[in-house]
Amino acid sequence: MLHPDKGWKHLKIDGKIVRGETQDGQELTKPYVSPLAAKQAMESLLNSALNEGYALSTPEDVEAWKERAEAVVDLDQEQRERDWHYVGLKLAQGFEVVDVGHSDVANEAPSPANLLADPRCDHMRELHVRIWLVKSYERSDYRGWFQAMETRVLPALEWLDFDAGDPKQAREARAGRLASALRHPLLRKLTLMGTPKDADLGGVEAPSLEEMKIWSAADELRLDQALKVRAPKLKRLFLDAGWHGDFIEHDQVLPFFQRDDLISLEHLELRGVRLDEDLFARLAHSPVLRRLKSLTLAGDVPDECGLELARHADAYRHIKLSIPEDAIPDGLRGADFLL
Repeated sequence: MLHPDKGWKHLKIDGKIVRGETQDGQELTKPYVSPLAAKQAMESLLNSALNEGYALSTPEDVEAWKERAEAVVDLDQEQRERDWHYVGLKLAQGFEVVDVGHSDVANEAPSPANLLADPRCDHMRELHVRIWLVKSYERSDYRGWFQAMETRVLPALEWLDFDAGDPKQAREARAGRLASALRHPLLRKLTLMGTPKDADLGGVEAPSLEEMKIWSAADELRLDQALKVRAPKLKRLFLDAGWHGDFIEHDQVLPFFQRDDLISLEHLELRGVRLDEDLFARLAHSPVLRRLKSLTLAGDVPDECGLELARHADAYRHIKLSIPEDAIPDGLRGADFLL
């Protein structure tokens, strides 16, 4: 939710408090007018909040808000606490590190949106969602978590982890829009075993992201979209197509290596790639390669790639390079830069 004049990056509802962040990083805390107040036609109070920029941005928004059929009513907190206990959270240990899961396929899992609406989630630094089964589906289904994060920003979250238990299950594990998982302002690490459904991540910014690992299915998600995230602090990127016969194609990889904005990237691991024979020649002087400390390429790597690597070996000696054993030419076996 953007403030039209003060440039808030995001707003979140915390009880009766609106907290925001200005473009220069200053935190704001202001009174919040609830939707229930709107329904009760407390127009003067709404207009006061409107004029100061704390609730809505235009009078038309106020009228539309007042005409809504229902108010936003929070879940009973006791029910939410039962739900947290049901999915494995030990409430006595607090909310800084939350580790939950749901493996009972016979019963519906609690709503992630209702769980994340808990004000205590504002203090969450790590969220680990293990196997998350919903009724009548025998693989993890994380879509509810992703949908909840479309509107719920977790201001302290640094590590978001969706762990289906086995990378081989990533193809069947359902996820939502990857962009919604990247919108938390302090997020440093994202790990996902599942197939998200993003059309294009070219405009997605993750200013704090340092590490991203995704096991997925290349025929359902073009993993090259994950290669388009704007993340100037990104140090480590791991992408795995996750299923025999799926590949990250050669023409998806090449544009990534030409980017000059990934100034922090040091470690790149791409598994399930299908490469053309001239790859190492075309990457030899790319901006990304010059900054890397390690590079792993696994998948369909033809022997001709190894011959091109031998011709351009000097461009790769500053990194630790891992490629399939059968693609390494005899003249490079035992070379210091090859793992």
